[in-house]
Amino acid sequence: MKKLKSGLIKLIWSLGLRGVADKLHFRYLNKKFEEENAAFLKNYPDFQLPPAELIFDANHNVNWETYRSSGMTDAQKIADLIERYVDGPDAAIFEWGCGPARIIRHLGAKLTRFHKVELTGSDYNSASIQWCNAKLPGIHFLENQLSPPIALPDQQFNFIYAISIFTHLSEKSILEWLAEMHRLLKDQGYFAFSTHGEKFTFCLSPEQMESFRQGNLVTRDGDIEGKKLFGSFHPKPWVESVVRQKGYKVIHFSPEGFHRQDLWIVQKADTQINVE
Repeated sequence: MKKLKSGLIKLIWSLGLRGVADKLHFRYLNKKFEEENAAFLKNYPDFQLPPAELIFDANHNVNWETYRSSGMTDAQKIADLIERYVDGPDAAIFEWGCGPARIIRHLGAKLTRFHKVELTGSDYNSASIQWCNAKLPGIHFLENQLSPPIALPDQQFNFIYAISIFTHLSEKSILEWLAEMHRLLKDQGYFAFSTHGEKFTFCLSPEQMESFRQGNLVTRDGDIEGKKLFGSFHPKPWVESVVRQKGYKVIHFSPEGFHRQDLWIVQKADTQINVE
């Protein structure tokens, strides 16, 4: 079954049909979860629910219960990391690439150790940010562009996290955003992010696989950069090299540590090294 799925994905990519397949998948999921979603609305009438298009754009799903429960579970995972690494009574936390707030909307309730918590989220999808600002008070939301900077001051955050964001960016953009996160972090602050590692190489062509094995970042251009159909794949040595160049030290690496993606925890350490 795994080989069949891998072959189908490669065929869709090679024929340039991933966008069409994505639209059909959205329609299929809407129909599939129609009854479950109706029941969810009855069970959680006060739950602020984003439009289906925004959830699908960010998470490739339109199951309302999955949006709620997975957000709570992932918020607990992020909260555990924050409480493990961030010292002091206060915490300023930033989710870069928050989408329609699946995780960050639950995060404040999970951070019980701190006296004061300030939450900020940003996203490339302006519609998601508009919805977040309208529906989720108490969290600062702002739009970011494909390239930095973000309209935020230097050294503002103790901890930044980005789940499945680098997975949709080019090498140039990843390097730029690593530098931007370095600017936004307080001294000795932490940046947690996920990447496409070995687990996702099944959808690479033989030529791309060879490049990946040689330690190169590989991209597949199924859509405009920054959208979910644009994919990038990150060998471990490549990530280790670029984070050092951008002034971080690796604190923790967990293969398949976050929804099958590799999980990295890096700490702001030194000034950045300019490498052409």
